[in-house]
Amino acid sequence: MLDGRVLCSRSLQGLDQEVHALLTTYQALIRAAADTVCTRPEVDMDRISFTVLQSTAADTVVTATGIHPETIA
Repeated sequence: MLDGRVLCSRSLQGLDQEVHALLTTYQALIRAAADTVCTRPEVDMDRISFTVLQSTAADTVVTATGIHPETIA
């Protein structure tokens, strides 16, 4: 998840916060994968790539995909 980067905190409290943020992100991605498997039983959990999950989540946040529903005229 860090792509070879080191944590940038210079205090124990900051380090604690960064580690919790990484663990929270990891848990959210794994839960998204589990929700996918629950809604699409033909998909095997072992076939879901963590790297693809991470890239898709980053792209979704950057582009704000699905945030505002399309308005019907």
